[in-house]
Amino acid sequence: MRIGIVTHAYYPHFGGVTENVAATSRALRRLGHRVTVITAGSPGAPPEPDVVRIGGQCMVPWNGASVNFTYGRDLRARLGAIYRERRLDLVHIHCPLAPMLPLAAL
Repeated sequence: MRIGIVTHAYYPHFGGVTENVAATSRALRRLGHRVTVITAGSPGAPPEPDVVRIGGQCMVPWNGASVNFTYGRDLRARLGAIYRERRLDLVHIHCPLAPMLPLAAL
């Protein structure tokens, strides 16, 4: 199965969502699935073959932590193109009501 995981938080930034996405994608790959992580662009992030980065990322301090927000033009159109190009069977969206990337993924 071809699975897409859309997340506003991913490496090089650490946190609960990042660790969950990384662990879930590793486990799904071990089961034989093809997993694509779709996340925000992040300067300095090393290229990874199954990680697609779109838009930019802004870290907003909130409640003693930092919250990731993805911004960019045409996020919804770019997501649609990735879904079609990768021929995804299933899309898992982390924090689907978070502004910008996860909300656009719906």
